[in-house]
Amino acid sequence: MLGFLVLSDMPSTKAQSVPIFQFAVFYNLDLEICPGAAMTINGHVHSNQNIWTTGNSPSSLLTYASLVDASQNIYYTRSPNDPQSYTTGNVRFTISDNNPLTNVPTLTLPVSTNNNPSGNFLNLPPANLMAPNDAAYSPTGMVYLYNSCDLIISNGATGGTNITVFYDNLFNTPIITAVLPDSAFIHTNLATHQPDATNYVYSFVTNTTFYDYRESKTVQAVQIDVNKFRVWLTNSASTRGGKYYDNLNRIGGASKGHGINSVYVFNSIPFTTTTLPAVRLVNGQRLPPDGFTVATPQPLYVKGDYNSTINGTTFSTTLGSTSNTVPAALMGDAITILSTNWSDAYTSATSLGSRNAVGTTINAAVLEGIVPSVTVNGTKHFSGGLENFLRLLEDWSSASSGGPDTLTYNGSIVVLIPSQYATNYWVGPGTYYNPPIRQWGFDVNYVSLSKLPPLTPAFWNTNPPFMIIQPQSQTNQAKSTILFSVTASPGVGIWFFPTNLNLLNYQWTFNGTNIVGATNSTLTLTNLQLSQAGIYAVQVTNFNGSVTSSNVTLTVYAPAVLNAISGSGGNQIQFDVTGVPGLHYAVQASTNLIDWVPLITNTSPFSFTDTNLSGLPQQFYRTLYVP
Repeated sequence: MLGFLVLSDMPSTKAQSVPIFQFAVFYNLDLEICPGAAMTINGHVHSNQNIWTTGNSPSSLLTYASLVDASQNIYYTRSPNDPQSYTTGNVRFTISDNNPLTNVPTLTLPVSTNNNPSGNFLNLPPANLMAPNDAAYSPTGMVYLYNSCDLIISNGATGGTNITVFYDNLFNTPIITAVLPDSAFIHTNLATHQPDATNYVYSFVTNTTFYDYRESKTVQAVQIDVNKFRVWLTNSASTRGGKYYDNLNRIGGASKGHGINSVYVFNSIPFTTTTLPAVRLVNGQRLPPDGFTVATPQPLYVKGDYNSTINGTTFSTTLGSTSNTVPAALMGDAITILSTNWSDAYTSATSLGSRNAVGTTINAAVLEGIVPSVTVNGTKHFSGGLENFLRLLEDWSSASSGGPDTLTYNGSIVVLIPSQYATNYWVGPGTYYNPPIRQWGFDVNYVSLSKLPPLTPAFWNTNPPFMIIQPQSQTNQAKSTILFSVTASPGVGIWFFPTNLNLLNYQWTFNGTNIVGATNSTLTLTNLQLSQAGIYAVQVTNFNGSVTSSNVTLTVYAPAVLNAISGSGGNQIQFDVTGVPGLHYAVQASTNLIDWVPLITNTSPFSFTDTNLSGLPQQFYRTLYVP
């Protein structure tokens, strides 16, 4: 059963800004669903093309419990390229207030189509930008996940230990910074961002090799040990520890405002008829606390349970048990799940009966390509349908207990592109895998914007930018520092939520006049003067239009003046305190300018007498504004 929990019944025709992982199922291509067992989908299902939806028999009913819509048509038969016979679908819809919708507007992201695979935002930026370097950060490059992830990992074309890691922050200078290895110090040429040696060693990333039966190729993968990566983030050893970069990402004016939570990986090993460059994640039961998104233009493999424990405690493996998970996403050309029982010693000669899987839990949104259904030279090739979206290479049907093992999946299923690397056609069960019991569900955490996976792609139907978070009015003392900030969608193409990337133009104003040089999403005013009190706003512009924030008021108050007006025998002294009328000020005293004792708090103007001077060699006073 594929049991997606309720998301929303908002028709896509009304969508303005929609994070794509808030769909239970989103296909940019034709969506085909032909389950061999009963399947229930309780969240929003959308295809930018057609939906072919049917069941194998009355016992394999396909039930939709929420909104279903397609930009073209919805058919209740198998697709023309499905080699199985055409039958009337056993489909039951349980939608409370409307039927499935057809011919709804296409929700467009700048991704590839069958005719233009180069548009995939998982790819490296265009070759003329010479990534990885700062030049890749142009208006063209900013729609790529390469530009948005916190770390960029790559290897050399020959494999081995030649691995590089770059810290990636648009707000820094330089934007791309080579991360020093934590296992062995190897000098890096910061001018070219290239290592000066070939044995670049990191504790959490290696190269590895195994065999993919569907692709009939040897996989040479960049492998990330997620647990070691999580530990690296806590390593505070100078600039070779991950905590240095994690803190740089979190705090300060030039930061993304969150801990490191996303990685982009490019495998440089050549793609040939016998070799498949890819990425693999292992030991991912416990993820970094700020969440974890891994993106690659190549196939992505996940070995064992993923996002299933916290502090050593395993979550329940039942459908919908995600209250303790952290936000996570897997984005790649194809995503293959390997159970904990998988062995890299398997070769092309290893029989399916020897590749026995064990129960596995995956809690992450998944965005990947598929091999679309086609007919070639009269032979029909089926995509495998939604029910075979997660690729498998093991026998899940002959568990040691005597029955099928379970693959538990909680997340969001998104197909945007035809696969470009892992392109072999789907072949039914019994060849390179036997199916598990599919216990799949939509992760209801994604309904909340604050719980979306890092860098969730989002799209909208309105082209001009729009405000997400408005600036806020403030009251500050003269000579202090204040910061105004806004968050706006770029309004063009795509943005990744949550993100701080700016698709390029901000202009702050003071009392209706542009502030020279104030062209960022934040405005910082230092050494505040009384003349800077007034009305502030920001206009955000792109090629399609502009939007202006709400007005905010900056109130600047002068510090109170403390005047001594009389004394009496050295034992007491009287003061007048004059600040902004009606505001509250505190008077404090100290004998050493270090330890301060409160004397009085009152509304300006006011007078007070300090009668506790007997025996004191000296006494200092100060006033503070009290909000």
